[in-house]
Amino acid sequence: MINEIELVKGCKAGKEKYQKTLFQVFGKRVMGICIRYSNCKAEADDMFQEAFCMVFSQIHKLKKDTPLFPWIRRVTINVAINYYHKHKKHHGHFDVIDLDEPDGYADEAIEKLSTDQILSVIDELPEGYKMVFNLYVIEGYAHKEIAKMLKITTSTSKSQLLKGRRLLMKKLKSLGFLKYEKQIG
Repeated sequence: MINEIELVKGCKAGKEKYQKTLFQVFGKRVMGICIRYSNCKAEADDMFQEAFCMVFSQIHKLKKDTPLFPWIRRVTINVAINYYHKHKKHHGHFDVIDLDEPDGYADEAIEKLSTDQILSVIDELPEGYKMVFNLYVIEGYAHKEIAKMLKITTSTSKSQLLKGRRLLMKKLKSLGFLKYEKQIG
């Protein structure tokens, strides 16, 4: 088994054996990221191919002490964001300053779902909501960072997340995963 340092060194040298190993080791995880940010298999495949092309062409910039997969993950997310900018129109973006956060019921429901169920429900979100939801909830970026990446305002990022969460809650409720009634008093 090749260790990560050898793998990076071999890829930087352009050796096919090491590139193939890197592809085999990280391919499924990269495809998972691509699927989360795409609307269909063809888009995910395009992002996947572009992500690995970018990884192999930019691996010489990887610093010695930088962990490999987090760097690959970041490259893949950047590819997905660039794909979004190239192929999507930005209709429906607007600013909302004061937003109420949804209550904690969605978090409770999400804990009961499988990964495939969660991804399936997230995949049904409109493009902007899905992009912000993935970046904020799954990847852990702040609204200010998301706004900069997607070229929107911070308040638009917050609005997209809130509306995405509301749609998710509505979908979860319709699927029977979210059952609650507010009690008075």
